[in-house]
Amino acid sequence: DLNTHPKLFRRVSDFISEVLSEHPRHVLAQTPMTVNRMVNILIDGLCYDLDPLTPNNCAGGLDTLFTYLYRATTSKQQQQQQQQQQGGGRGGGVSDDFYNRQEISIGLGLAKIINDDARCRATMERIVPVLFNLVAFEKSTSKVWSLSRPLATAIACDGKSFDGFCARFVQAQPESERACLSDLLKMLTSEVRFDTSYQSKNQFTRNLCRFSQAVQTSLPRMRMVV
Repeated sequence: DLNTHPKLFRRVSDFISEVLSEHPRHVLAQTPMTVNRMVNILIDGLCYDLDPLTPNNCAGGLDTLFTYLYRATTSKQQQQQQQQQQGGGRGGGVSDDFYNRQEISIGLGLAKIINDDARCRATMERIVPVLFNLVAFEKSTSKVWSLSRPLATAIACDGKSFDGFCARFVQAQPESERACLSDLLKMLTSEVRFDTSYQSKNQFTRNLCRFSQAVQTSLPRMRMVV
């Protein structure tokens, strides 16, 4: 069990993050079961308390994964916009020339692996709730910073799913805290154009740090939602 061996867990999670970043073609060559296991290890690493560096490294790996998926998503959006001669959607309107075509190809390959396998889809659906819950109840600003990066990219990939999770999150809270939480969630996404640029991520990180601090100060009865 990797969870009981901090050094081994860190080495494995670091390896997965490095493969995603430097050798993504190797990931495409794996079976859906292997890809699913790799992503699950990164998710588990976000909550790993035995080694302070592991959560940061796993967050980086998930950010890389979502960045590839975002490349694929925006490529499809751009093609649709060319056909329809109109824009729309979070993070849309990016031409293929702006991104490396190889990254788009990798993103499309990863998206196919995930979409074609129910276990992979279920695993991907875990990521935003895990990230959001960790951020909402995290007191360390540095950890909020690292967790904010993959969360921002995940929202850029699928803003509708994030909106749906936020709605469930609000409804699961005590009624007396829902209005305040709804206002804080509006603040969280204000002035952020959800894409993979540093400017967008930095603005989201600032908002997320304010959100985390406000939640812990103003909403002491708030509870996690999966």
